[in-house]
This record gives sequence, structure tokens and C-alpha cells, in this order.
Amino acid sequence: MLFQVDDFALIEIKGVDAEQFLQGQMTCDVKKMSATQTIFSAHCDPKGKVHSVFYLYRQNAECFYALVAQDLAQSTLQGLKKYAVFSKVTLSLAPWSLYFSQDASQIDETCMQIEIAPNCHIFFAENLHLDYPLAPKFFLQYSALKAGIPLLSCLNQDKFIPQALNLDKIPNTISFTKGCYIGQETVARAKYRGINKRAMFTFSAPLNTPFEIGAEINLNLAGNLRPTGCILSAISQENRLFLQVILNQENAQEGQFSLHGENLTLLF
Repeated sequence: MLFQVDDFALIEIKGVDAEQFLQGQMTCDVKKMSATQTIFSAHCDPKGKVHSVFYLYRQNAECFYALVAQDLAQSTLQGLKKYAVFSKVTLSLAPWSLYFSQDASQIDETCMQIEIAPNCHIFFAENLHLDYPLAPKFFLQYSALKAGIPLLSCLNQDKFIPQALNLDKIPNTISFTKGCYIGQETVARAKYRGINKRAMFTFSAPLNTPFEIGAEINLNLAGNLRPTGCILSAISQENRLFLQVILNQENAQEGQFSLHGENLTLLF
């Protein structure tokens, strides 16, 4: 079964300079991508802070697609266009409908597919216009969350270096050998000089726990509450609230965390 998806957008990057252009923008090594391969990647600002994250799909030598969260789509597109002035490349939002399926074997081979988590695929093609119910947004987010994929939104753009979002733990997402790209100096310095102290952790909480994206949680130390960290994302699933939180790595092992009086359970 295919279900239409409306919380993702597809950016087309096309032209004779597409590979070279993306190589100088993305954290991943675009030149090592084979046709029909998908890699999770990031685009940073000049200070090395993550502006957007997405799944980069390579169709062929001169055509790529970036599957990005809908609320990041316009800023991602404009951020890339800013650097595309001197390259023979065009960037635009693809007008195609996107569909979700857990059974990739049943999809027509003419469709292009992006795996966003194990057994969780997004498909698109120029002639794919089926009228199916919309896929639940929380299901797609929960699949990505369980796979350790950061759910970045516009509320947390340009705040964290890739390692703070655990992007260095996702295979092929960051290349430390390919050479220069936007923000590369900061990313490399965080690896080789150990300047990054933060990482992303996932917690669960009672379903009705209040939260705000970008807000802090509390670290309970000997009965004292100390605000810490930053809530990156939150979704509800299986009668629980799941939170992705950016924390100092040392704090993660120090004690019990809470949010608005509710205890948080550290999952990973």
C-alpha cells in the first residue's frame, strides 16, 4: 500500500555541475555516491552550524534530489541557491507527489525510492499520482527517531554543529577526507581537537507532558533542579511522548532528568 506524504518536500538539483556544486555544500562525499543511492546529509552555515538536514538521492550523474522536511524546504532551497550563482546547476522544488510504503518490493521499478529508516521508504516519480490517504506524520517521524535521525525544524536551525546532532554516528553523513565544504573547518576542528561536548539523546515521558521545542529540560542533582540542554524535537507514539534533546555528554550520565515535574527516561 502507498500512502501520500505531505510533510516532506523534494528539491531537485540538476545540471552538468550538480555533483561538483553539491560536493562543496554537503557534509557527505557526493562524488562517492552511485546512481540510485541515498545518503543522509546536512548543509551548514559558514560557522559550521547545521542549517538543514535531508536525504540526498542521486538519480544519475547530473541529477540529485533532496528529501527535506516541509518546514525546512524553502530555507534549504534558498540557502543552496545562494551558492549556486557561478555553477551550471538549477535548483527547484519538484512538483511531484510523495508516497510512503513499508513494502518496497511491491513498488514499480520506475519509481525512485528513498529509505528514511529500516522498512520505511518514500517513493516519487513523474507519473506517480495516486489518490491514497495521507500517511500519519508521527509514524514517519517515529521511524526516523528510532533510527537515530535528528528531526530538525526551523526552530533549531543554525544552532548546532553536526556532531551535536549525532550526524557523525550515521554512516556516510559526514566526510572528514573529501576536502572543503561550507562550515568544514568547524566540523573538522570538532573531530580532531575534541571541542564538541554535546550530543543528541532520546528520552520518553508521559504522553501529556508539556513541552516547547528549543526549551530546556531539568537535571535533578541532590534534590536541586538545574535547567540544561535543548529540546530538538518531540513526537507522540505508543501512548508516550518521545523527546530528542541536545545535552552536554557528561550531564547525560549524572542523574535523573525531568520536564514540568514529570520524570524522563533516557532511551539512547
